[in-house]
Amino acid sequence: GFLGYEPNPKGESQPPSKTREPQSLSGASVGLLHRRLSILDLSEAGWQPMSTPDGRYHIVFNGEIYNYIELRSRLKDEGYTFSTGSDTEVLLAGYAHWGSGVLNHLVGMFAFAILDTQLNKLFIARDFFGIKPLYYTNSDTQFAFASEIKSLLKLPVVSRKADAQRVYDYLTSGLTNHGDRTLFAEIQQLPAAHYIEIALDSAEPITPVRYWQLDLTQQSDLSFDAAADKLRTLFLESVKLHLRSDVPV
Repeated sequence: GFLGYEPNPKGESQPPSKTREPQSLSGASVGLLHRRLSILDLSEAGWQPMSTPDGRYHIVFNGEIYNYIELRSRLKDEGYTFSTGSDTEVLLAGYAHWGSGVLNHLVGMFAFAILDTQLNKLFIARDFFGIKPLYYTNSDTQFAFASEIKSLLKLPVVSRKADAQRVYDYLTSGLTNHGDRTLFAEIQQLPAAHYIEIALDSAEPITPVRYWQLDLTQQSDLSFDAAADKLRTLFLESVKLHLRSDVPV
């Protein structure tokens, strides 16, 4: 079985919504659960899991896509229609249009999973700098993911056995959140700027794929003052995007 679970966030939230029986796909039983902290489109229309009108794609999403207004405009030009004011619907339509390439169009912080019932796969991605967490556990019979480790520890098949190397790293260097391993031997985290695709009808190993990396080779001939002005402009534009919200900031 495949299970995704989004634990209760801090702040005002709605109860789990759009409950359905787990969907069976080629022998795999898939369950997507979500508890929402509303930021954009506070109505029930923005609740998750959210599905495309044709029922092919289903998403659970933690985070915020700051440039969703611009992306929605581009997708409308491509023929897509929208029934909510949420960034979730824009992200879902973006994946339907660009596939994994949607990641290169996003400005935001995110961890999301999209189930494709036609290609029989689960697509999971984490934002560029790993702002939003995403942990998972994998065995021969089950894959599960969550935003918090404690959610995975509720599963009877997941032990609390420690990862000895990670415990050593913590005791000697204070490191707790680096790479793909955690303090628990059976729980991993998806690294920042990576995604994974899981074929529901295959037992192939899960291999995270890096989709973005900072290019340190780029050079600029701007003067110090010009660079400072450009940085200020970029910074203020970023803050302006971050302030998009349907609740008080």
